[in-house]
Amino acid sequence: MELFRRYRRDMDVARRRIDALEPRAVQTPFGRVEYVDQGEGPPVLVVHGITQGADGGIHELAEGLVPPAYRLLVPSRFGYLGSEMPEGATPAMQADAFDALLDAIGLGDIVVVAGSAGSTSALHLAIRHPARVRALMLVSANVPGVHQLSGSPPKPVFRAIFSSDPIMWLIVTYFPGVMARLSQVLRVPPGVEPSPADLSSLSRAMHAVFPARMRATGVVFDAYESNPDINRVELSLVRAPTLVMHALDDPGPPYEAAVRMARQMPIAKVVTVERGGHLMLGEHPLAMQAAHEFLREHTADLSVISQV
Repeated sequence: MELFRRYRRDMDVARRRIDALEPRAVQTPFGRVEYVDQGEGPPVLVVHGITQGADGGIHELAEGLVPPAYRLLVPSRFGYLGSEMPEGATPAMQADAFDALLDAIGLGDIVVVAGSAGSTSALHLAIRHPARVRALMLVSANVPGVHQLSGSPPKPVFRAIFSSDPIMWLIVTYFPGVMARLSQVLRVPPGVEPSPADLSSLSRAMHAVFPARMRATGVVFDAYESNPDINRVELSLVRAPTLVMHALDDPGPPYEAAVRMARQMPIAKVVTVERGGHLMLGEHPLAMQAAHEFLREHTADLSVISQV
């Protein structure tokens, strides 16, 4: 009985976390797109990573990285939370859905901040709709390479695990090491001594998967379609100024591959985080300063845009 009460409590907390962001929705040619529109100032499109959603885009990616003086537009990608998964979905279609969302809201060009698995569709947006993307920041990005060809469990097994809230809750609550291996990125790299704040961030990132059934379709799509698609992106066509922020000890997307990716883009620079893994645990003031300066540089001429 106590186990069940704890489970229900954690699910309730997760739902309240989502509801507190007051998500909105628009209909697009790709179905319903749910998003969060938060803050005032120059607009920034935030593209979340795997297992997240708009809530993760706000709490796990934008917090700290994007200063308060910006308007955050954070859609849930295909299959996450209240966003539909269109038939025959591709990361390129997701980019077109971003474009349709910006049209619906009445925004023109915008700075894009993308994390992890969200990087694939963000790159497609920069290629397919170059007039939309003023600049692009890729954080712990999904990157091309042979690592995309191995390491995932059979899709039916993966889908069954991530579609079940009780299974995911048991794994996260009692077997977090298993969750770290399943996700491949929620790990503390060797040699890193996590602080209490780091352990709190890691726990929060793991619990951010709840409710899992509201994210499962998107998670499976990311793991088996969107992430491998990065190998087919023609990076030389990314004309937007790009900042690639990556940790040397990222246990998921390799740092070396992130550097190679940046070299293939015409206007890109790499900001190296010495240690901290995929979640960039610890304090990284120089990297954060570089991110803030990049945002200021590419939004300096934008007037404050009121929320719609």
